[in-house]
Amino acid sequence: MMKLTHLLATVLPLGVVLSASQSPLSVKTLTGIFTGLQSADYPAVREFRNIPYAQPPVNSLRFLPPQPLRPSVKHHYSTRFPPSCPQFLSNSPSFWNLLASPLLVNNGNQNQSSGLSVQTASEDCLSLAIWTPYNVSADAKLPVAFFMTGGGFSTGGVDSMYILACLQQCLEKCRPKLLNMAKPKTYTYENTQQQNNVLYLNADYREVTGQRPQSWVNRTQAHIVVTINYRVNIFGFPNAAALDSPNLGILDQRLALEWVYANIASFGGDPDSIMLWGQSAGSQSADYHNFAFWDNPIAKSSFSQSGTATKPLSSADFTHSNFTFVAQSLGCDFPDEPFAELECMQQVPMTEIENFVGNYKGSPSIKFGPIADEVVIFSNYSARAAEGKISPNPAIFSDTANNDATLKPWPINNATDGPYQPVITAGTLSGWVCQTANTSMYRAAANRTTYRYQFAGNFSNPYSWLGAYHSSDLWMLFGTYDLYGAAVNGSGPTDLEIATSEAMQDYVLAFMKDPVNGPLEMGWLPYTYGSNVLRFGAGGVPVQNVSGYEIDGPCFGNGTYDPFP
Repeated sequence: MMKLTHLLATVLPLGVVLSASQSPLSVKTLTGIFTGLQSADYPAVREFRNIPYAQPPVNSLRFLPPQPLRPSVKHHYSTRFPPSCPQFLSNSPSFWNLLASPLLVNNGNQNQSSGLSVQTASEDCLSLAIWTPYNVSADAKLPVAFFMTGGGFSTGGVDSMYILACLQQCLEKCRPKLLNMAKPKTYTYENTQQQNNVLYLNADYREVTGQRPQSWVNRTQAHIVVTINYRVNIFGFPNAAALDSPNLGILDQRLALEWVYANIASFGGDPDSIMLWGQSAGSQSADYHNFAFWDNPIAKSSFSQSGTATKPLSSADFTHSNFTFVAQSLGCDFPDEPFAELECMQQVPMTEIENFVGNYKGSPSIKFGPIADEVVIFSNYSARAAEGKISPNPAIFSDTANNDATLKPWPINNATDGPYQPVITAGTLSGWVCQTANTSMYRAAANRTTYRYQFAGNFSNPYSWLGAYHSSDLWMLFGTYDLYGAAVNGSGPTDLEIATSEAMQDYVLAFMKDPVNGPLEMGWLPYTYGSNVLRFGAGGVPVQNVSGYEIDGPCFGNGTYDPFP
């Protein structure tokens, strides 16, 4: 097992005491004093937008495991989000770069499909952000959601955002709704710019965020949310021949979790009540942690939102050829000298590396993602579970009903009708639902408590054929569904959409507070094959119990899967 736990303890003096300053916006931690800000839209929430949790992985630390920070009493203003870790913009049209920029990182208005390095990214990126109730006391011991963003291990980070946008044909329909929203600014056609058939409000606009939790924290006043940056693509998973640790991004996540455990009490959080949570690649990551750190998980529960450790790995490059190919292409031609190759690549400008990887279209393709090293990532998870090498923590596993709709090639010439639905359904089953079903089965065999839900809400944002697509439940948990819906189809949220979002938040919070008894008190029972699963947003009701056979049965040859229940 990977022994990375509590690296901070090796550098912290015994006499350090956690405490908060008199101002609710300034908090003393083991690595510095941080002054945040009061949320502009939610004054009952305070935000600490940029708190480093590791040394900058630059120069000789590039491509190496994260290094813990030393103790410090230096003061920092934590009012601006950190730069995202090095990544590139996809050069293929997709739902994400055409219609869902809230789930992409802030890139300074670059062309979303350029294939180029994100111009706002930096290698000095290993930071996290924290949202808490504004007046929480340092001894409140609120439960903590530790969130890891998705992005296919190629993109993602804390600073994801978007601005209100309408499809061209609905701009005039949207405007009255936008004008009536809280703290509106003036929106006119003259203040927009068209890109990829989407109109973006530029000169005067209101920022809308996709994966920031201030709305949820404001509503409950009962929990804390942390989101983190971690290294992705070639910087996070370089798999170079000279390296002992190819899965740096997972090690980044672990060190961030250690920092939170050591410091969250100063923000009013309970270090013994942390829920490790991720979506998509972050969801896989949460489950990876269940195995890599099974005997010292730090967190007391986990939540995998669309993705499990059993999902097939994108990289099987055990000869390290991908890293060497990139190195040779950038002038670091040391095929038989792996350490010289690594040292050379540590000196190549970040943007040159990302621009090359982002625009490469040769065959075979080059992939940089998690790879089985049998230390952090493993090749046989069911066997490890059978051996008991899996975290004892209760866990939530979830999927969206039409998950693959946004993961197929985007139908740029037929966006209204969408791709062939049977292909979407087959991908949803094989790539997501059945992976979750199998994970649930081996967890049950290992006597691990598992809760399941399916998000099936279809609120036509922006096309009805999308249904409950991959990531659509993020809007609901973060409470940003209303602004996104108004932006893309000119209508505010329905009563069902509001009630569904609140129900999802309440069930997850109950689990976060008490992963053993909280769900039971809400009528949410642990999963065994065929037992009930929560379904959110379908059938005209916010939440209902449905038979697990209805969802998982087709994975085992029983029944037909319905992506629009």
